[in-house]
Amino acid sequence: MSKGQVSPQEMFNFIESELIESISLLDKKQGTGGNKIKQGQWNQAGAAALLVRLYLNAEKWIGTPKYTECATYAQKIIDGEYGTYSIADRWDAPYDWNNDTCDEVIYAFTCALTRARHHYDNSMYWWSLP
Repeated sequence: MSKGQVSPQEMFNFIESELIESISLLDKKQGTGGNKIKQGQWNQAGAAALLVRLYLNAEKWIGTPKYTECATYAQKIIDGEYGTYSIADRWDAPYDWNNDTCDEVIYAFTCALTRARHHYDNSMYWWSLP
């Protein structure tokens, strides 16, 4: 049974602790040329990227700036601590049909060509539920 709504600080602390703990338990991206068959699987960089977003918005949600922490985890992604990622040479490469080969993509929702439309309407959420 839920204890009801918790404070923003309590929720922030929970999300932060889960992400920090998860990073070491997840796989690290191997090699270059995108995530290939592991596209859509959660990995260290994905968890770190969420942590970057959490810290970037911390001041808004909990009233405490966390820009130093934000920069630290962002730099770890850039430095390749969680696998090799780099900015693509084309602006549209992360959105292309073969983005599983793009080293700019940290995490992407997978889909087949015939099922791509589910990303643009409410049925996307039904495909994500167990």
